[in-house]
Amino acid sequence: MRISPIVFYLQKKFGLNLLENEESVDAAFEVIQNVSSLTHAHPVAKLGCCIYCTFLLEILNGRQKSDLRGSVAKTVRKYILRNKEFTDAATYWERPFAPGFPDTDEESIKSSGYVVDTLEAAIWCFFNTENYRDCIIKGVNLGNDADTVCAVAGGLAGLYYGEFPEDWIEKLRGKEMLGQIAEKLDAALKV
Repeated sequence: MRISPIVFYLQKKFGLNLLENEESVDAAFEVIQNVSSLTHAHPVAKLGCCIYCTFLLEILNGRQKSDLRGSVAKTVRKYILRNKEFTDAATYWERPFAPGFPDTDEESIKSSGYVVDTLEAAIWCFFNTENYRDCIIKGVNLGNDADTVCAVAGGLAGLYYGEFPEDWIEKLRGKEMLGQIAEKLDAALKV
């Protein structure tokens, strides 16, 4: 839930087309795994962070929603073939890429704090909505660990739709501080 800002760093470091080159994918995934390992060092969690960041990078590159799951799956599968230590962890991540996953009924979506459940729920929310507001509301309505699910789903929806409800922004606690952080991040990425 804290990894999404790394995609801006990765794009700056490796370029806009980093997913098109195996060497840059491997280097980017190493960075993602190092950041993940600060709090979540298990291979399932590290691979989950790589999957999530690949979704975000594809969105940043303008990939259409209908093509996202296929392109992310292709990148991740190739990575796993080159990095066999993730073969077992990969079995935990089959469901979000299975045909028909977006059509899964809501009762089958778990929104626990477990990394697999969180990312599956976030992907499901994103693929079952057409705007940021509805994506977040869908995540909240799943219950359980909704803040984590919504943080992850919000990363996907925020990058893809790029529009945030003004009434929500106005009610943010610490809005001024968040604006300052965003400005610092923007300045750091321009250097």
